[in-house]
Amino acid sequence: MAAPQDDIHLFVRYFQSLTRGSYGVGKAFLKATKAEPTSIERVFADAGKSAFHAFHAVKKRISSTHTYRDHRPLKIAFSNLSKEPLEYQRAFAELLGKSMEGVASGLVERGEGNSSRKRKLYIEHGRQNTSFPSTTPNAEHTDYAVVSSSKPSADSGVHDEASLKGAKTVFKPECMDSIRRRQGRTQEWVADISLFLQKGEIRNKFGCQMDIGIAKERVPYYAKKLCDVDVETNNGLRYIRCPNGSKIEPDPSIKLRAIGPDAILGLFGKEIFDGFSSAPIRKHEVGQALDRTDGASMTISNQDRECGKITLYIGDFHAFRLRDVLYPPKEK
Repeated sequence: MAAPQDDIHLFVRYFQSLTRGSYGVGKAFLKATKAEPTSIERVFADAGKSAFHAFHAVKKRISSTHTYRDHRPLKIAFSNLSKEPLEYQRAFAELLGKSMEGVASGLVERGEGNSSRKRKLYIEHGRQNTSFPSTTPNAEHTDYAVVSSSKPSADSGVHDEASLKGAKTVFKPECMDSIRRRQGRTQEWVADISLFLQKGEIRNKFGCQMDIGIAKERVPYYAKKLCDVDVETNNGLRYIRCPNGSKIEPDPSIKLRAIGPDAILGLFGKEIFDGFSSAPIRKHEVGQALDRTDGASMTISNQDRECGKITLYIGDFHAFRLRDVLYPPKEK
């Protein structure tokens, strides 16, 4: 099963691909607010309109008789979510609402307003921007992080654009050299590191989530170090070479799990390792004497021009300390 934040990313990215809202979402929301408290529709309605809009859009897509191949991950994520306990669904809906902040406000429901407004408007720094983020996995600038049209607030528990100076004090030099750099919203260079301080059942079961973008040329190295698999490239496409010579081709991406904890210590350093070791999921694994962990994973795209993503779960205490180091207040 995918990590909770990965499924939330799917919901948000799909919603952002829409050029107009789902038909009848307003009536559906009102109906959901009157549904049984244990129904999944009511769970997302209680989490707010932003969360419900994304939920409703995904539900309509996977219910369609014309669900495309690229939407299969959405269908799997929705199916898994519907089988989870009520508290898990509530925590998921709450975090989805946080991730949707600044995204749903510019989307007009189909059939409302005049035709010039029936498109998705992204509000960024007070300006209307009609360019849309790509959701096609093979697009040149695909980013695995939540693509938000407004800067996440500290109160939302979603942090990105880590300080390079702060990251240098946390990560080992070799790892620091491998972390993807990109220009932030204010055009300064930042580290591609995201931290999600989600609340509720997700944090209680897994911990807080850290996503680390790895430069595209370093993807094979980290795949080998973390999971002992060989990543090769041919004509711009990545694949995994098996010991017997056969190949595994990501379509469009693949997630590697069951990582040896010692590899995390060796690659990222003691501070990150200590945070990882304190995560609820890792403590549970240690209690079961498991030598490998599902609290860490690596996502690899089939496109060699795209970066990789390493996901680690971090315990509360260390996560909040890392937040203060990686995302210090901006000087005025």
